[in-house]
Amino acid sequence: MKKILALLLVIVVVLAGVACGNATEKTKEPPQIASLELKPQNGEMSVGDKKYVTLVVSPENALAEGLVWTSSDTTIATVDNEGLVTALTAGEVTFTVTAPNGVTASNHVAVYYFEEKDIIVSAVAIDLVVGDTHALKVTFEPENASDKTLKWQSSNEKVATVDENGKITALTKGLATITVETAKGLKKTVTVSVTNPIVWHKAGMYEVGKDIPAGTYYIVATGNISAYFRVDKDTYGKLSSIVANDNFSTFTYISVSKGQYLTVERGQFTLAEDAPLPKPIDGVYGEGMYLVGRDIPAGKYLLTNVSDYRAYVAVSKNCSHSFRAIITNDNFSNTKYISVKKGQYLTVVRAEFTLVK
Repeated sequence: MKKILALLLVIVVVLAGVACGNATEKTKEPPQIASLELKPQNGEMSVGDKKYVTLVVSPENALAEGLVWTSSDTTIATVDNEGLVTALTAGEVTFTVTAPNGVTASNHVAVYYFEEKDIIVSAVAIDLVVGDTHALKVTFEPENASDKTLKWQSSNEKVATVDENGKITALTKGLATITVETAKGLKKTVTVSVTNPIVWHKAGMYEVGKDIPAGTYYIVATGNISAYFRVDKDTYGKLSSIVANDNFSTFTYISVSKGQYLTVERGQFTLAEDAPLPKPIDGVYGEGMYLVGRDIPAGKYLLTNVSDYRAYVAVSKNCSHSFRAIITNDNFSNTKYISVKKGQYLTVVRAEFTLVK
């Protein structure tokens, strides 16, 4: 019995020792903050900026809790409990952080007002289809301009709207001008052209007035060889049935009337009013048939032959492709000048051309 009591006493003593050891470990606290440092010691900010101050705590394992941040002038800049500084007006300010044990650190910040000198918009003109959206971006010069407030406005909200972030939404066919203005009054504009979704008709034979409405159509080649179209007055398939026909490599226009038949091979077509606008490369237009006033501006053009064969140019009063519609035409080997007026059609084959200013 005495041996059993002695053994129990030893176990109790051992367990008590373990418990005391664990208690000692649990009550061990992290070291107190010995020093604080704010970086940078001397900083610069622009009015409207928000930045975090970098806080260095020593020793690294010290518990950084209960810190108090203060600003020497909250009208110039404020600082929150996380060290986030918000610059409000031009001036100089000192920020101080204080630990619960009284250790402090400070830094000095100069707040400047940088006035914008210019703004650059990501586009000057854009083409959209009804339902499309496009986000414009604005870059300030200098980049650290203090007031980057922008005001957006559309000249025609029935055609296109723009929100406070510069996002454009195309609503109906037409033109609109988007204006962006800074707080200082600097303005830039963007021209927006909105078209209807293009409905393309594939190659085939169509009865005008039944399969397609009468009107003017834009036909574009889709193959590696020339496309072809023909307008017939009936379906007898005779030469006398042909009203107009032509081969072309890029695009052309044709007008058709009710009762006629339009055949298109190796191409597709859509109503002329919905056709995409040609996009010149560095001001240079390529081969095709152009409606003056829509596809190209009226004026004088310089044409340059780009093939080993003679180039061809024609100016027509309409797009019927009849000889009677031709105002002037010519074949040329090198260069040629031609003047066109609004409403006319300019056809260019094996040549490129530029507007003479």
